[in-house]
Amino acid sequence: MAEGIHAVNPNLVNAKVFYRRRTKLGIPTEVFLVLAFLNVFAVVLAVMFHSVFSVISLILFVLVSVVPMKFVFRGDPDAHKAWIYGWLAPARLENVHAVRRRVVFVDVL
Repeated sequence: MAEGIHAVNPNLVNAKVFYRRRTKLGIPTEVFLVLAFLNVFAVVLAVMFHSVFSVISLILFVLVSVVPMKFVFRGDPDAHKAWIYGWLAPARLENVHAVRRRVVFVDVL
């Protein structure tokens, strides 16, 4: 008991094999690929318009799109999967909860 309160029973620790996630720069690979596609598109636009404003816009876009993702996925690398499953859940895609309403047509003539 001399180890203190924070000692962890090794039998209760989850095996690391179940938590192997593919990440790039701390961002899940699926999200990283979407961000890479968007940023490549932004680079193409910056090259096409080759001005100081386009370069500044490109730098701001990269900072706004990539940097926050590192912080979002630091705590939960699978957060994007929960959002996708939530938005594509069958309950959101069917019209079972539609309410029938009485429609009245008014003739103005």
